[in-house]
Amino acid sequence: MRRRLAFWLALLPGVALCAVRFPLDLWYDEVYTLYNYAAKPFLTIATDYSAPNNHILFSMVLRPFYWGSLLTGTDWILRVAPFLFSVGTLCLLFWLADRSLGLPVAVVSTVALGLTQMFLVHTMQLRGYGMSMWLAVGLATLATEDREPTLGWRRFVAIALCGAALLYVMPTNLLVFFPLMLTAMAGAAIREHNVRVRHVVRAMVPWGVALLLAAALYAPVASQVIAARGDLSQETVVARTVGLVVRFYRAALFDLWPVAVVAVPIAVGDWLGRGRRKASHQTKTVIEWLIPTTLVGPFAMAAVLGISPFVRNFCPLLPFVALALGWSLCQAVGAVSRLTRRQWSSTVTTGLGLVAVVVIAGPRIASYPERLEQVRQQRRVQDGYYNYYAARFAPSRAVALVAAEVADGRPYELAYYTEDHYNLLHDLVNSRLAAGRPLAPQAHARRWLYFFEPQSPPNREVIVGDVPLERLKKSPVVAEFGFFRVHRLAP
Repeated sequence: MRRRLAFWLALLPGVALCAVRFPLDLWYDEVYTLYNYAAKPFLTIATDYSAPNNHILFSMVLRPFYWGSLLTGTDWILRVAPFLFSVGTLCLLFWLADRSLGLPVAVVSTVALGLTQMFLVHTMQLRGYGMSMWLAVGLATLATEDREPTLGWRRFVAIALCGAALLYVMPTNLLVFFPLMLTAMAGAAIREHNVRVRHVVRAMVPWGVALLLAAALYAPVASQVIAARGDLSQETVVARTVGLVVRFYRAALFDLWPVAVVAVPIAVGDWLGRGRRKASHQTKTVIEWLIPTTLVGPFAMAAVLGISPFVRNFCPLLPFVALALGWSLCQAVGAVSRLTRRQWSSTVTTGLGLVAVVVIAGPRIASYPERLEQVRQQRRVQDGYYNYYAARFAPSRAVALVAAEVADGRPYELAYYTEDHYNLLHDLVNSRLAAGRPLAPQAHARRWLYFFEPQSPPNREVIVGDVPLERLKKSPVVAEFGFFRVHRLAP
């Protein structure tokens, strides 16, 4: 009963914060993914990797929800699949931490992930990030499983299928796949505290099968996947890798960095000096491999492969960052309790860990929309933490205003930056405004012109329409809807 209550309480913040994102308008990448991939037949999805936006397996999963959206005329149904993956990630993280590190770590880690802004920004998107996190934690759970003395056929099949699925969502998931494979190999090597080569080799087989399955699935688009790698900058491997590490952990720990700065050194020192000698349980020993390999290994893999992915491609690491934070906090609390020569209960440890996470992250979550708006007034930010579309982004309301005004049949033309085409496309199509495209100049010159101006200008000032940009900017503002304001220029 106590464990069940702790489970539901740990899930509550993250699930609630994911649920409130159902009404969010779709942004550029989501609309691009929806129209160019999820809306297409399954065979087309599997054979078209013209852009890395096609997270193939997720696009296939999203397709039925796309049809559901068309049938119901609502967009919220599109976010059902990401929501289920988000809840699944939180559940699996709790289970993994509870089984291997104890209930206090499970509760604190799950709450920490649910209050991580980078997790919230990406997990509910119509992209494969939420699915990748869910599969990565599931694969980690299988990699650290110790209930079977040897690799049973059920676990073999589960690892092969889960691993192939993880890779088939995004090719860059290979970066987290290999560290998880190393964790499974480490667990096999130290099983019963004896290094057994045959166990290591046998443990590698399902992971090899997963790689072969993924390679077969990617075969139709192999050349496109390789081409999507892109050209690297002139930076050295070390500079490029350090840059990736800094950018990711800056975004992942933007709110909870005080917890990491204080708790991690205390926890590591206590673990080296005392805790590790008591870690005789097999799973706990494997977890000692899981945490560092998943936090460091993907960046080493990126260096070896010579690639420099976007920060958001490292989202599958977020549950393991939360796991490391939860473990560090609980370990630090335990160290402090021993200094006071009192053995605090697990309830006290959990409570102190939760207070640290909630007190620090809670106000930051609440103030995020205001802080984001201040940042995006300066630039169109998308750094993993501050993403311009993550709050107060309402193109649907801006489009609805224009649709209401032109409903009387007046001639009109739409103008917007080309970089905002997909930000507006979905709502323009739904409102039947020029089928999502700006009208060509009317045969007669007396037309109303509506300009959708973003709060932060794009990198390239190219306007769709035939009116000079300066004239558009000086035209009267009808209304503001967060990121977009609507200008109206009368005939």
